[in-house]
Amino acid sequence: MKKLLSLLLLTILLSSTSSYAFAPIEQLPDQVLLDLDGEPQPFNQWKGEIVILNFWATWCPPCRREMPSFIELQEQYGAQGVQFVGVAIDNPKMAQRYGSDHGINFPTLQGEQSGLELSMMLGNHRSVLPYTVIFDRSGKVVSRRSGEIRHKEILATITPLL
Repeated sequence: MKKLLSLLLLTILLSSTSSYAFAPIEQLPDQVLLDLDGEPQPFNQWKGEIVILNFWATWCPPCRREMPSFIELQEQYGAQGVQFVGVAIDNPKMAQRYGSDHGINFPTLQGEQSGLELSMMLGNHRSVLPYTVIFDRSGKVVSRRSGEIRHKEILATITPLL
């Protein structure tokens, strides 16, 4: 009986889950999130650029390990149209403090629940952090990565897009 109830509950949950849980969106979303200063930041402002969208949190060790590489790559390739964008699935004040302390040189947006939902729409079905999606200049998804992404993986993906 317990197994039957568990299966029934699972079926109900799966049937109530939005369709994006099974078919992730393939384009840079038409979304607006607030930055850490509370200002709205529409994603369409980065159209025409190579966008590396990273969902992260201050309490996540692999997220923190990625940041120095992101900062370096933003500095190195920003003038060539590469734009890192962080979505903090975290308390905005904690993310802001972390960004200041570590010299984050790219936009960081307040994610919390809406950011987690956006990551799921983009294919993060397990709600894993970090989660990174790379978009080409036309806004098309070219790469998705659950877990820590290495410097060389980002370079291998963005170099042909430059």
